Amino acid sequence: MADNLRDPVKQESKPRAWKSLGLSVGLHVILLGLFFVGWHWTTPTPEKEPNFITARLVQEQRLPTAPHPVKQEAQAATPPAPKAKPKPEPKKPPEPTPQQKALAEKKAAEEAARQKAIALQQAKEKKAEEEKRKQDAERKKREEAKRKAEAAEKQRLAEARKKKEEEEKRQEEAKRKEQEQRLQNLVQQAQEAQKKRQAEEALKAEQERQRAAAAKAQQARALTERDKYILLIKQRVTDHWFRPPSTDSNLSTVVTIRLLPTGELISATIKDSSGNAAFDNSVLSAIRSISRFPVPDDPTVFNEYFRQLSFQFSPQGSPQ
Repeated sequence: MADNLRDPVKQESKPRAWKSLGLSVGLHVILLGLFFVGWHWTTPTPEKEPNFITARLVQEQRLPTAPHPVKQEAQAATPPAPKAKPKPEPKKPPEPTPQQKALAEKKAAEEAARQKAIALQQAKEKKAEEEKRKQDAERKKREEAKRKAEAAEKQRLAEARKKKEEEEKRQEEAKRKEQEQRLQNLVQQAQEAQKKRQAEEALKAEQERQRAAAAKAQQARALTERDKYILLIKQRVTDHWFRPPSTDSNLSTVVTIRLLPTGELISATIKDSSGNAAFDNSVLSAIRSISRFPVPDDPTVFNEYFRQLSFQFSPQGSPQ
């Protein structure tokens, strides 16, 4: 029913088919009747009692009524009309023979079978046409659905590609900003590190300057202390030295002594001999006779100059 509502041609084709089928059957029946009539006239057959009832239409005759006086006078004035000749009754067609009936029935059955086959063929063709129409409609429906699906997929892919491009662009922009921020931080850190390094270098330079000044001052003090204590040590050796007889006053020897922080003597040796053994030995005897030498209290000055000390001694009786 839904197919008939969707296809008006299909609705109109049904009455047309039945109408054409009825017309075809009617024409075959008329042809069959004409065939029977022609067969009767060409082949005379003996008359016999019919096996069936026949009817004939008889025209109804009205009974005469009493004439009206006025009408009767009018009829008397006019001459009577001539009587119509009776029409000859049509001859009754002869009855068909059993052979004719069998042949007619056979032809009728064949015609009915042919008409049935035609109807079945038409129905089959109609069904095939309807099936084809349904298949075409389904194919068009599938093609339309496929087209819509492809369009939707194409649109989805385009939107996904656009979204992906936007996301990549956003990520690139974020990455670029992050790199710029990182570079800016590095520049700032480099500037801060440079400032800190400059400050540290300045502080270090100041500390070096202060240490140099302190070292210089300390060195000056140490030299002063060194000179002072070396002079005291030479004076102590001179006080304990006994000059040998017939000693040349131009003799000179260099002596190396090793001391403890308390001023006690560890060892004494001749570093550069004067060439006179008696003079060299007299100097060593004087040094070894001293129980404690004067040394500075500052351990730095002592370790630097007095842990091992070399000085020159001459027979003039005064240290040089």
